[in-house]
Amino acid sequence: AADQIDVNYTVAEKASGNLMAGVGFSQTQGIVFNANVTQDNVFGSGKRVNLAFNNSNISTQYSFGFLNPYFTADGVSLGYDIGYQTRNAAQANISRYNTNTMNAGVNFGIPLNEFDRLGFFLDLKRTKLKESDISSQEILDFISQNQGSNNTFDTLSASISWSHNSLNRMIMPSEGGQQRLSALGTVPGSDLLYYKVDYNQQHYFPLAKDLIFRLRGEVAYGDGYGKTKSLPFFEHYFNGGVRSVRGFNDNTLGPRDSKGLPIGGSSKIVGNAELFFPV
Repeated sequence: AADQIDVNYTVAEKASGNLMAGVGFSQTQGIVFNANVTQDNVFGSGKRVNLAFNNSNISTQYSFGFLNPYFTADGVSLGYDIGYQTRNAAQANISRYNTNTMNAGVNFGIPLNEFDRLGFFLDLKRTKLKESDISSQEILDFISQNQGSNNTFDTLSASISWSHNSLNRMIMPSEGGQQRLSALGTVPGSDLLYYKVDYNQQHYFPLAKDLIFRLRGEVAYGDGYGKTKSLPFFEHYFNGGVRSVRGFNDNTLGPRDSKGLPIGGSSKIVGNAELFFPV
């Protein structure tokens, strides 16, 4: 037929899984070990499975995730995740305390259009708090005011997020922007009742060949409600460091406890203006 052509083509399918292992060094975290196994098409189902391990001076983390990216024909995703983490806050330049955290959650992702997506999350978390002989009075006061079972707090949180992504590429973008607005709250019946709201954005402006200007900002706020009088200190916001405000050590910019150590705060405002150019 005059209005049709025959097209011959071949498809080379990329690897559906990958195995990654690494070792590195960070000023704050010390020597870092990590391993990650991801299978994007487990058993030929199109579903994704991820198993990860990360270890450093600050924390040790194990996580397992499952994602069905096309739970519905319209592109709604469904995911599950479980994890366990131990954290030594003193190694992160902040107040002296340790936490052991177990979590399990379920999440839905709903595409609105090419650039926008909604996310819904439900997470069950158990946090065991360990104070030390040199913990600050703020930490001891929080424990006495919020008596969990053997310093263990069980929370069920629900959250929603909206994200907009118009970056021209995910790695080293040169144009476009990214925004995210999220809100989280623990539900009544949880050992701790609190909420958190966070908005962050970044935008890239190409000025010339290989010269890119970026504006980035974040505003966040959290507080307790009901029987919980304030945002738990282990949910505080922190600033400082090369990914936040240069010229400060990680997590050291902000309120300090009675021992003079950073303890973070219930609100956060940070802005950056950066220029990228070839080395």
